[in-house]
Amino acid sequence: MAKKRNCMNDEEIVAKLQLVIDVIEKFPMHKDLVALKEHPLRSDIIKSGGLHKYAELMNYPSPKNINGYWTDITLDNAIKEAIKYYGYFPTQEEIKKKYKGLLSYINTNGGINLFRRKYGYEPLHVEKGHYTIDKLKEYMDKIVEKIGYFPTEHELSDIGESRLMKPIQYHGGFYKVKQILGYKTEFYKEYSSYTGSYVVKRGKSTENIVYSILKEYCSLNNLSVPKKNVRLSKGNIIEFVCNTNKTIGIDVTNTMCRHSIYHKWTKKDYYKYLDELWIVVVSDSFTEKDYTKWNNESPDNVYIYDIEEFCDELQLDLDETIKNKIDRYKSCTFHTREQYKKEKEGSVVTS
Repeated sequence: MAKKRNCMNDEEIVAKLQLVIDVIEKFPMHKDLVALKEHPLRSDIIKSGGLHKYAELMNYPSPKNINGYWTDITLDNAIKEAIKYYGYFPTQEEIKKKYKGLLSYINTNGGINLFRRKYGYEPLHVEKGHYTIDKLKEYMDKIVEKIGYFPTEHELSDIGESRLMKPIQYHGGFYKVKQILGYKTEFYKEYSSYTGSYVVKRGKSTENIVYSILKEYCSLNNLSVPKKNVRLSKGNIIEFVCNTNKTIGIDVTNTMCRHSIYHKWTKKDYYKYLDELWIVVVSDSFTEKDYTKWNNESPDNVYIYDIEEFCDELQLDLDETIKNKIDRYKSCTFHTREQYKKEKEGSVVTS
């Protein structure tokens, strides 16, 4: 068995990156490293903490605000920098022009008016009573008392309360509002009697989203449509394969258990038949440290991405509908127990 290449240390990575910067005259993206055939450097960067880590070490703006980048400190610094640049708290369009990653974080964590108030600025528009979180809680508590659980978007519409969808989105979306209002957000743990079938349904939904993202990427880059369920060898069938200048296999998982990620290369050997194996994780159960550890311990051609980092790698901007779906899938909240139970029992009756 060939001896595994030793990973470069931080000092060596910084030195290599500086050589790349001297050539392209900017801090590189992953695509730049690929174009320059700096695959070992790219691999070591991923396994050692990601591009944003080295951007900070070298005093460059983070090229992509990937999973785990935003902390209280980095967020405060970015907002203050934006305010200093414009001379006031900028609008969404102004943030998007210069601080796109910041806008994405703001929109998924309460909205721009929430952050304007935090920094002493008036909201961009006058809020009506039902836009306040206290008033929203009053309405949602009444609905929960009536139907017995926190409703989904479709259920709000079904019971004639679609007027609440806009304020919910204003305050950060269904998952965020559930957290703010103190409701449970993990279907998986709360309703264990339906776990098996639920995970299958959720898994198919997340696979469909990843496939749609891959199709869009291939279309934009004039690549052939990604193949589904490709047999790599006897007993080895991987979900998707994309052919660029290399063969990349994509395995999608929404597990909440750490050992299940390790099994992707310790119990299965997809990576032996591919130039690269990308494991896309759709779950909010893991931290940046988990991804760094996995990337460090996996084979050199295996990359483990959070779903948002995966989209960053492909440089795709998702619309709000897809983002909201991903948020629900990551938190195991895209389906209610009662709705799923009715569907399951209904299928039994009809059969």
